Amino acid sequence: MKLIHIVGCQNSGKTKLIIELLKEFNARGLRVGTIKHTPHSYNLDKPGKDSFRHKAAGGNPAAIVTKNQMAVYLPREENENPLDKLAPLFKGADLIIIEGYAQGPWKKLEVWRKEINPEPRFIQRSDIEAIITDDHMETNLPLWPRKNIPKLVEKILTLIEIN
Repeated sequence: MKLIHIVGCQNSGKTKLIIELLKEFNARGLRVGTIKHTPHSYNLDKPGKDSFRHKAAGGNPAAIVTKNQMAVYLPREENENPLDKLAPLFKGADLIIIEGYAQGPWKKLEVWRKEINPEPRFIQRSDIEAIITDDHMETNLPLWPRKNIPKLVEKILTLIEIN
């Protein structure tokens, strides 16, 4: 499975970038799965709803199925790799983009905007592969232009070795 993290501080534009990348990957005929990671804990369902009650009563997994969607609620231990349980759901994907989850083990690209965070994360991390930005920066890491989505997709495909 090919995975890549898009990391950066809050409001750096990670989600917007991922949406633009998805459009380009899809136009090229690639199937790309996504995972949004958050360090916060909160319920994904509403208390009192039947699906919530199934999970609260010990359903493991617990799922909800509607006319056009499905969701599966899987418990997760704090330090558990989420892909250990999610991998079968992404089996047919050419690539999985993970928004966040900076502690994850896969290749990471940092989205950086000087106006949002003057100090990029790569300064304190050694696992960032490249910086996606349109701002000027001094670094030995590759700088990939944020506004050129087709070029970004080419760079990502090369990095994760998809031809």
